[in-house]
Amino acid sequence: MKRRIKVSTKSGKSRFIIISGLLALCFIFYPPGTRLNSQELGAKTPEGAMPSKLENPFLNPQNRRDPFKPFVKIIREPEAKPALSELVPPIKKYPLQEFRLVGIIWVGKEPKAMVVDPERNTYVLGIGDEIGNSQGRIVEIRENGIMVEEKRYFEDIFGERKVEVKRSVLAFNEE
Repeated sequence: MKRRIKVSTKSGKSRFIIISGLLALCFIFYPPGTRLNSQELGAKTPEGAMPSKLENPFLNPQNRRDPFKPFVKIIREPEAKPALSELVPPIKKYPLQEFRLVGIIWVGKEPKAMVVDPERNTYVLGIGDEIGNSQGRIVEIRENGIMVEEKRYFEDIFGERKVEVKRSVLAFNEE
């Protein structure tokens, strides 16, 4: 003889109804769109700081990056442009590629470079002197040419200001 055990489904249904009712009451008295701010939790805001309204950052389009914004933003340094172009010396008027190296002179232990610009003006330059319209500075003088360092400032996607250093060589031209 097999005995069957009767399971009461009444108690299971009543438990389900009670739990569902409690969950419904929780959602009625505390809607899911609201959140506790730091003042409700007992935390103190620092002086001078305004308590901010907490929102879902994924639903707010103001917190998202613009997909059409370039990754690198080039900052044009405001060049000191005088009212008259005659105030700028000819050595700073032209790009570095337009200058011509004509000689290297050794004065004691210090080398000097003789450079001619497109206006046929001759300059004797040493290490640290400026040349070109891109704020180039001579960093090294060798027997076969000079090395010029030019700096370019730009801003990356995070808003940080960066410096790109470009080194160019001005060597003797075989003409």
